[in-house]
Amino acid sequence: MRVSSVTAIVAVLVVLLASLPAGLSGQSPRGATLLVTKTDGSQIAGELIAAKPEGLLLLDGRGLDVSVPIADIQAVRIIRRSKAFPSLLIGTAAGAVGGFLALYKVTEGEYGEHDLLVPATLSIAGAAGLIGFAVGALAGKDITFTVAGRSKAEVDRFWERLRPSSRESRSGARATPRRRPRMGLSMGMAFAAAIALASGVREGTFRFPDEPSPEAGPYPSSLETRSPGWGDAPWEVSRAGPFCLTYEWKKNWLLELDLFSYDGGYSFMSGQLHFTSSKDGLAYFGNYDAEYRVRFFDLLAGVAYRSAIPRTAERQSLEIGVAAGPGLVSLDKRVVADGESRGRLHRTAFCARARAAWDYHFLPEFSLGIFAEYRFVRTTVPPTTDLVEPTFFLEGDSVEFVRLTEVNAPSLSLQGSRLFCGIRAGFRF
Repeated sequence: MRVSSVTAIVAVLVVLLASLPAGLSGQSPRGATLLVTKTDGSQIAGELIAAKPEGLLLLDGRGLDVSVPIADIQAVRIIRRSKAFPSLLIGTAAGAVGGFLALYKVTEGEYGEHDLLVPATLSIAGAAGLIGFAVGALAGKDITFTVAGRSKAEVDRFWERLRPSSRESRSGARATPRRRPRMGLSMGMAFAAAIALASGVREGTFRFPDEPSPEAGPYPSSLETRSPGWGDAPWEVSRAGPFCLTYEWKKNWLLELDLFSYDGGYSFMSGQLHFTSSKDGLAYFGNYDAEYRVRFFDLLAGVAYRSAIPRTAERQSLEIGVAAGPGLVSLDKRVVADGESRGRLHRTAFCARARAAWDYHFLPEFSLGIFAEYRFVRTTVPPTTDLVEPTFFLEGDSVEFVRLTEVNAPSLSLQGSRLFCGIRAGFRF
C-alpha cells in the first residue's frame, strides 16, 4: 500500500479523535436547561435543580434559586445541547475504521496495490458521518410540554420524565458508583515498518543420486541468503490485528492475551551449483533458487497499565504493556530449478512485545485509539534436502543437460522483529 494512503487514513483518524470534546474532571453533575413559560407570559430560563410535586426549582443566570409553582406554569421547554457535531465525528471515525477493515482485501489489486482503498474508505466515512450528523441533530432537538390544561396524570408522567434530568437526581446517581466493566477486547489494523534485507553466504552441498561414484559427489556449494523484508517500501499494511483480550484484575492493571497473525515477507536462498565431471573433466554449473514465504502467528500473555489522562473526565487514557509467548512461524518454501517444488515448514519461536497506546472513550464500553508496538521474534529454518532437476551448462559454452540433483540446503536465520503502528477499536464488558 502506498505511504500517502497510510498517512492520509491515519491523519484523518487522529484529527477526528483529537477533535472530540474532553470535558473536565471533578465537575459536579448539572441539571437540564429549561425555559419555563408562565401563565402571565413571562419566561424563566435556568438549570433544573429539582422537580417537586408542587413545582420546579431552577438556578437562574444570576446564580439565584427560583421556585416556580406548578399552577403558574404554562409550558416547559427542555433546551437540549446539539449532538450533531460529536455524532458527525463519531460516525466519520467509525466509518473510516470499519470501511478500511472491510475494504482492505476487497480493493487489493493483482500486484498488491490499493489504489481504490483511500477513496472508498473516505466515501464510507463521509456517508457514516452524515448519518451520525442526522441522528445527532434529531437527538438534540428541544422538547416542549404544555402544562396548562393538561390532566394531573399527564403532568405527573412528564414530571417523572423530567425528574432524572435534575441536578438533585444526577448527583444522587453519581454518588452510587457504577460497576466498572472488567473484561475488554481490542481489535486493530496495524501498519508494519519494513526492515532492511540482511544478506549472507551459507555453505551447503549437492549430489547426483542417479550417477555412479565418483560422479555422484557430493560437491560443495555456496548459497546466498537474504532475510525477510518488504524491500524499499517503508510501511506495509498487515491483516486485521492484533486482537487483545484483557481482564482488569485491579484498578489500572490489566492481564492480557494477545493474538496476532502477520506477514513476514520473503526470504531467499540462491546460488550456482559448480562441479567438475569425472567423466570428461569439464566444469559445469547449474542454478538453484529457493523462496520462503514467511508468516507469523503470535500467542502472547502479558500485563498492561492503563491510566486516565488528567482533566479529560476519563475520556482519554494512556496504556503501556509488555507480553511474551510463543510465535508460530509458517514457511511456504518454493524451489525453482527447471520445474517447481513446494513444501511447508513450521517452527516455534520466542516472541516478546512492548506496546504504548492512546484511546478515546466515547462510552465506558467503547473506545477508538492509536497504538505503537515493537515485536521481537527470531528463528532458524533447519537444513533441508531438495530433489530438483536443474539445467547444467558447460563453463563458457552452450552445452547443456538436465540432471536429477539432491541439494542439501543449509539452515536459514529469519528476522521477524519490527515496529507496528496502527488504529484500534476497544470494547469493554
